[in-house]
Amino acid sequence: VSKEGAPGKTLSLKDAARYAGYSPDHFRRLAVEQHLIPFARPSGQQKGKILFRKADLDRFLGEAKDGQSGQ
Repeated sequence: VSKEGAPGKTLSLKDAARYAGYSPDHFRRLAVEQHLIPFARPSGQQKGKILFRKADLDRFLGEAKDGQSGQ
């Protein structure tokens, strides 16, 4: 079993944006401002580093792809 697909795998903002094919700034807006992608802040503060679970990214990308197919 590959660790790459493990549900606990987390990615930084930059890595998550690259994985999803977005710029880091746009990806942060999708998550933080539009609440489209779940994320966690390890510091518990309102600002600071944000982390994304790979499973959440895969779910977001799947929903985005499904939404585009109807257009």
